[in-house]
Amino acid sequence: MLDAAFGPDGRAHRGLDDPLQPKKSAEDCALCSLIWDVMRADETLMQQLLKYNDHTFNPTGLYYDDGVSDVDEYIAPTKSVTFDIHLWSVPEPKDGTNGSFVLMMSLHAEFATRLIRRHGGSRHLEQAFIAFVKPAVPEIPGNPSGATDPRPEGDQKFALIDSWLRRDTNRPDLIANDGFLPSRLLEICDNGIIKLVNTSTATDDSDGKQQQPNPHQKYVALSHRWGISQHFTTTKATIPTREQGFHQDELPATYKDAVTTARNLGFSHLWIDSLCIVQDDEADWKSESQRMGNIFKHASFTIAAHCARGDDEGFLARALVKRGTVDHLHIHGGEQKTFSLYRRGNLAMDVTASALCRRGWVLQERFMASRTIHFTDGQVFAETTDTVLCEDGPLDFSANPTTTTTKPSYDILRGKRGRSGGVTATWSEDSTTFYSPSAAPALRAMFGLGSNSNTQQPTHTTDSWSESPPHLEDITVPMEWLDLVEMYTNCDLTKESDKLIAIAGMAREIQRQTSSIWAAGLWGSSNIFPPSLLWMQGSTKLRRPSITNPQRAPSWSWAAWDGPIQHPFAAREMTPCCRFLDVSQSQDTTTPIPSTDTPATGTAKTTWLDGPGILRLQTMLISFPQASIATTHTDIGPGPPPRGILAEVGGVKGIGLKSFIAVHALLGPQHTPLGWLCPDDGLVPGSKLPGFESSARMAALSPAQLRARQRVRSRCSWRLEDLRFVAVGWFRHADWLETSYLGVFVVPAGGGGGGGCYRRVGVGLVCAGYIWTPPAGDVVVERYYGKGFQKAERRTAEWVEEDQVVCLV
Repeated sequence: MLDAAFGPDGRAHRGLDDPLQPKKSAEDCALCSLIWDVMRADETLMQQLLKYNDHTFNPTGLYYDDGVSDVDEYIAPTKSVTFDIHLWSVPEPKDGTNGSFVLMMSLHAEFATRLIRRHGGSRHLEQAFIAFVKPAVPEIPGNPSGATDPRPEGDQKFALIDSWLRRDTNRPDLIANDGFLPSRLLEICDNGIIKLVNTSTATDDSDGKQQQPNPHQKYVALSHRWGISQHFTTTKATIPTREQGFHQDELPATYKDAVTTARNLGFSHLWIDSLCIVQDDEADWKSESQRMGNIFKHASFTIAAHCARGDDEGFLARALVKRGTVDHLHIHGGEQKTFSLYRRGNLAMDVTASALCRRGWVLQERFMASRTIHFTDGQVFAETTDTVLCEDGPLDFSANPTTTTTKPSYDILRGKRGRSGGVTATWSEDSTTFYSPSAAPALRAMFGLGSNSNTQQPTHTTDSWSESPPHLEDITVPMEWLDLVEMYTNCDLTKESDKLIAIAGMAREIQRQTSSIWAAGLWGSSNIFPPSLLWMQGSTKLRRPSITNPQRAPSWSWAAWDGPIQHPFAAREMTPCCRFLDVSQSQDTTTPIPSTDTPATGTAKTTWLDGPGILRLQTMLISFPQASIATTHTDIGPGPPPRGILAEVGGVKGIGLKSFIAVHALLGPQHTPLGWLCPDDGLVPGSKLPGFESSARMAALSPAQLRARQRVRSRCSWRLEDLRFVAVGWFRHADWLETSYLGVFVVPAGGGGGGGCYRRVGVGLVCAGYIWTPPAGDVVVERYYGKGFQKAERRTAEWVEEDQVVCLV
């Protein structure tokens, strides 16, 4: 059937010597357009394609052992990307349709460096399409000869949504309204009148009689983009008119569609933030924002308006239509058939990558909701605690990796063998920036959602959850929190000051379940604290917020910066070597470092830090008395291994990154590589700006540009002699014997040495050979033999202070 629909080229659509060919062919080939949409939704794949095709990537020469001969002189450049796309039809017909079938697309990319193919990697994606034969005549009910169009529309979609909600009515893992209500709700009356009602006070019914509020009133919540109009809100001045009632036609289109959706599905109460929170009352906003997570958690379901860019656009007109198709006319033996193809629902592309899900507040709304109905262009989805349904049926995550619900893989650290027999160089073949709440059962259980919630409190032990109620001290924060933070930092916030507030609802639920200390976006829980310290820039550079006074967050928190972050996957499997002690709300950066059992003088310990403060941890503190830092940077990430001096650092290949980062080599007295540093602001002493490395480009700059560049170069706020390394944990790469330490780089907060507090300036890696020294006469190198360090044969170097209590601000 596939050959009949799309010809022989359908099985290997175009010989793609150029991995970006689908983009170039998208305008002329409708099938290429569909393929390109799938490709560009995978951020890691796109980064890899661009890096591997860039012959200037990490141009530093790679040398032989003699230190003179450049490998470029001996090895001819090789093809860097092998790229294949295959299409095949699934023989079984799609259930519930007449004449349609499933078409699978398999995309496989093999990567290699320009010179050394054995360090290549790969990435594999699959996407399902639905194909059917369009009837030659209009469809007639009961006509067995005509194939039916499997795409629902209009009222058919509302009937489908209603069936989704009904099937989950008796599920014990879905939150019922247990008495929690928002302070205000919109009541949808039969005559088209909408009233703003206070849920804590009695109201008059249609006969003028007092009616007591129902503490178990069911309601629906709206998750939406405000847009630029924002012309219909509740303020102090409009509260009386909102409570008296107004007609539905006065509402902007998105709110009107939300009312229609709630009414069609049998609900009479609706929560919309702009109408149920008094927008010019700071006290009311602060009170309601702290309850935001519970508002969505206890709603019967959430309406997510993905296809509305603002409150004045509406979403039903675009979501309830049939999805568009790619049509192909096939003529055989005088018979004409039109084959139509459309992409099956893909949660990553249609929902998670939408502009709505890029709003910071929406992340909490989505993860805290027990059920969400997603309205996207031409398609609707239902998402519960562990299931995602689309118009084509339940999403099969195992057959559709691009839905991004699969958990990240640590195969690179465990030595998984690749297709060519070597260790794969990519940290994960299915890693993504965003994923679905149904892929985070441990985290959702912390919110009281899912099969392990409420009566059976989850226990986290090596990514498994016990069904028996544990002791409180055994409950830890799941590692999925790191994934959630990465998603959150990729989102946008209208107000910079909302950085920690917009996820506070989720954090309070986790603290209620675990009693763990909330430390400005990090957790004091022993399992997650070390890796959470190792955040670094993501797909773009970090930016300082314009809010500097008061400081939004301490330097050791990701909340001190704007922009996406990532956590290296080696951090999740490393052996920790630091211990969380406590946090306090003091901003005094000159207090001497205290002992391990007392807080800093003048500070107050806290279990909830949502601003600047002092973090105390016990660890190794390492200095660099004779080291230097390379002024030019090297890119490392999910692609080609670095060339040049960093090629000798084993940990570079094994840390596992989703996005490329710019790092600076840390060098010993004979330029021996000791590790690398990724500065938070991208600056090191004497560093050069990217893009101005060549003398030709420097010569083309005007005197004013040169002076401006020099000012930027001098912006680095710390000196090399003040640099320290706070060791967080150690790990080994699967095919490299040397042990490496991951940690954060710090400098004295007051700008000088002594026993005061430190502030973070970056994150990085230090080779264990710099930390551990062998007995006299041995070669200074650290190798791993057996199970762990042979400490009897090692001692710490003189520049290493063990078991130190370090204060970070």
